[in-house]
Amino acid sequence: MKRIFFCAFILFSLFFVSCSPKISIQPKTDNQIFISFSTNFSNKGTKALKEIIGAVGDSENSEKVELLSSKELKLILENIGLQNVISSVSKENSINGSGYLQNINSNFFNKIGILNLTNSSITFSLTPSKIQQFYDSLDEEGQGYLDLLMIPCLTGETSTVTEYQELLSSIYGKELADEIINGKMYINLISPDGSKTNKIQINLGEIFTLSSDKTWSLNW
Repeated sequence: MKRIFFCAFILFSLFFVSCSPKISIQPKTDNQIFISFSTNFSNKGTKALKEIIGAVGDSENSEKVELLSSKELKLILENIGLQNVISSVSKENSINGSGYLQNINSNFFNKIGILNLTNSSITFSLTPSKIQQFYDSLDEEGQGYLDLLMIPCLTGETSTVTEYQELLSSIYGKELADEIINGKMYINLISPDGSKTNKIQINLGEIFTLSSDKTWSLNW
């Protein structure tokens, strides 16, 4: 399976959750960063994701589509630059992973400008251009998964959260649309010694309709 499919899958795991995904980012010594995350797929999200994977992959039976194994999750994290990876995927679709970025200045996150580290600060950024850069880096298969969500900040259309929610509802049903739009992602920026934390809460609907830059930092 292609490396880019794995990266696209991680993004999808953030789209279809009812138990909000949590990501912790903590600089360590020697320009390392420790990253950990956990998330759970909802039953409806799992079903919808299987159907989408089946549709793009021309599967005749989407129920038999395997979402992700611990081994595949480990490969995802290693492919985006993490080392000393620990990963687990339960039968209940609970996903946990962690690892170390050994060099923040030469990895996936830095190349598209999501993370920036100095001697006394760390910055996490989301902008329409950065999201577009991620999309452009995908191959046709990877882009196909994201195209099914018709994400406004990728299509170039200006849309409010409500308008986007109505669009998703007309295609995937109100329950799943509400779940996607109202989902929240939590990101913790943690200082090297653990004494300071910037707790970030991001509404997924706002990310998908992003029209301006959003930046969060932690200084120590």
